[in-house]
Amino acid sequence: MESSLTLTLKRILLITLGTALTLLNSAWADHLPPSEDERVLDVGYVEFPPYSHTNENGQADGIYIDITRRSLEHAGYIPRFHALPIARIYLYLQQGKIHLWPGLGDIPSLQGHVLESSVSPINTELNAWYLDKTPPIKNVDDMRGQRVILIAGYTYAGLLYDLREPDKNITIITTPTHSSALQMLELGRGDYLLDYLAPIQEELNQKPIANLKSTPLISQKGVFVVPKRIPHAEEILKNIEAAYHELGIAEELKSRYPSARHQPH
Repeated sequence: MESSLTLTLKRILLITLGTALTLLNSAWADHLPPSEDERVLDVGYVEFPPYSHTNENGQADGIYIDITRRSLEHAGYIPRFHALPIARIYLYLQQGKIHLWPGLGDIPSLQGHVLESSVSPINTELNAWYLDKTPPIKNVDDMRGQRVILIAGYTYAGLLYDLREPDKNITIITTPTHSSALQMLELGRGDYLLDYLAPIQEELNQKPIANLKSTPLISQKGVFVVPKRIPHAEEILKNIEAAYHELGIAEELKSRYPSARHQPH
């Protein structure tokens, strides 16, 4: 059996590798090489396990990535996946520098810039996480005067703007990863962590925190997001939706996750 030190070193190496790959992809994506083949679509994704992440081989992986790849290929497209920070995803969608984001719907900063699919492969739940000695909360207003840990670049479906209202007197602390956010919370560097259920569960599977509590705040639907500025935007989205239905992915997900608390749909 591997020692805890060996496992820790391996985990650090994988995180470092993933971060390096993300940075390289981000720098490269500033100069996305154009393709003469209109079937090639540049797909941006964020580190959001188990839905989307970069695996140990440096490849895009996860439930949402698999759904996206299969739908695009069935529709006759060739996907090129690029790991990007969430803020860069938003910017590139606004500028039309990527063709697709398998992400979340109703992002305030993207309204008017993108088209969103009618199909929703996944649901995500945004929670407030805290240790058992911290008072439980019901909503954002209950975090007044507290220290709140956030993942850098996330807008949390607009909740970020509520948190920043001066009258709430909330101290915002940002960190780049879900893992580091949990570590900060455990070390007492913040009172609450605002983060999504799925990636936190992935982290807790690796390193459980016995006294961790949570309160659900909002639920967001996952959708295919296409920027309006790219050529044939409506046609691309229509073809993706048609492929999704033809492959029977919605029914497949229901059978694969029959007991999931937040079942993809």
